[in-house]
Order: sequence, then structure tokens, then C-alpha cells
Amino acid sequence: QIQKQEIIAKLKKDFALTSWRPLTQAHFLLYFNWRFEELKTLERIIEEARIFRNCLAASYAQRIVEGEYVAFRMSHPDVRLPLILGCRIVNGQVIFDQLEYPNNQKAEQLLVTIAEQFIQWFNDKYSP
Repeated sequence: QIQKQEIIAKLKKDFALTSWRPLTQAHFLLYFNWRFEELKTLERIIEEARIFRNCLAASYAQRIVEGEYVAFRMSHPDVRLPLILGCRIVNGQVIFDQLEYPNNQKAEQLLVTIAEQFIQWFNDKYSP
């Protein structure tokens, strides 16, 4: 726990004045009743990492700031727990990397397929 607090403090210090251009301007995107919310601020990334008890902030914040990675909070009214969808960004295209519940629990294949379909839709709609 202390190590996580130290990492978060370092991230806040290192990226305090950092801003980056998110992939979307919308608060969230709806895809077949699934809600995808891009994590667009360091505060939001840290908060989601705390809620999900995962390494999103520690392991991916720098890559997000540098435009190499994007994370979405993925949720659905009929699914009890939200998920974090992590994607690499390569040549302007979003590429699936991981989909996890809290505590780094991997998502079921059906949800991975939905996430991959969302990414295809997203790339068709938003990529340059």
C-alpha cells in the first residue's frame, strides 16, 4: 500500500502540468448499450487504478501521456462490475491490449469480443 502511494505521489509530481489530447471529446461513447469512457486526466487514471486496485496508473500513465496507450472504463447496465479496457495506439489505430475487472481479473472471452468490436467501430469512426 505504501509503495502504491509513493508511485501515485511520483506520478502526480512528474505529470502535474502534463496534458495530452484525448482520442475523443465526448464524455462517453455508447456502443450497443455498452458505455465506454476514455480516461482523459491523470486524476481520473489514478482514481480508476485505486477503485480497480490495479497497476493502470503506475504502469501505463506515462504511455497514455505520450499518446502510446489509451484506457477506457467499460460498463453495461446488466453487468455487475465495470471493466478497464486498455489499448495500444499504433499509427493512429487503437489496438486491443487487455480487458480486466478489478484486481486484474481477466474478462470473459465474450466481453473481450465485444471490446474488440467496439475498437473496430472506434477506429472506423475516429481514426485519421
